Amino acid sequence: MRWEKIGNLGLCIIMALVVLWIDSLTPLGVADGMLYSVVILLALFSGERGLIHGITAVCILFLAAGYFLSHRAGVPEWIVLTNRGMSLLTIVITAILALKLHKARQKVREHQRELEIMSVTDMTTGVFNRRRLNEILETEYRRMVREGTSLSILMIDVDYFKRYNDNLGHQMGDQCIRQVAQAIQSALQRPGDLLGRYGGDEFTAILPNTDKEGALVIARTMIEAVEKMRMAHPESQAAGHVTISVGGATHRASMGESSVRKMINAADTALYRSKQAGRNTAVMMEGDLPTS
Repeated sequence: MRWEKIGNLGLCIIMALVVLWIDSLTPLGVADGMLYSVVILLALFSGERGLIHGITAVCILFLAAGYFLSHRAGVPEWIVLTNRGMSLLTIVITAILALKLHKARQKVREHQRELEIMSVTDMTTGVFNRRRLNEILETEYRRMVREGTSLSILMIDVDYFKRYNDNLGHQMGDQCIRQVAQAIQSALQRPGDLLGRYGGDEFTAILPNTDKEGALVIARTMIEAVEKMRMAHPESQAAGHVTISVGGATHRASMGESSVRKMINAADTALYRSKQAGRNTAVMMEGDLPTS
């Protein structure tokens, strides 16, 4: 990127020197402002605001130098100065327009980035949405098969969340979901571990290269992180505060052919067993054997 910037600067200066050379051959320099404007527009397309400022200054400097270098051939001084003034005005107007265009392009890029983020992010919690989760899960599953490793997923459900929402209102419910997401996220320490909102009060964590035992440790860490918040939940039958239940599934490449859908179904089954066990706990599935 640094060398690209240097290259753009060098090209603009070379073009400005060419215009200066043309200017030195003509008595009036009527077209100089237009030619220097082309150089400024080239700086605009480079995408650097600082380059636009710098090249504009160079063009003005070269325009002034051209006044002393050009052959006037008996042309009255006031005509020469008038043409120089018009050229200067053209350069200044072009620079102003270039800076405005640069600012507009930056806003468009920022808006595009925001749209890209919104397309893969749950707006309430800031974690990945279900669509992005499914894409990542498919990718990680194929990688697990290709590299012969293991893959674990965790399905996380907020215990008795409907009662919380009905009792305290949707605004408090959204705040609860946000804080739970932050607590769960804190349990994911590796860069490759990802969390997303699967829907409603349910989250999914994707744990690449993680066996059943490792996933169970992470699940328990999530439960402890949510419990530490001590967020009051008077309608919960699991505790007097907000808790979560976790169900997980692990698949190893050596276990043979499976699918993402089968893993999700297994994790759902584990989550159901976690709730049957009294909630606020974790159950893992590997094949058909549960571990809690």
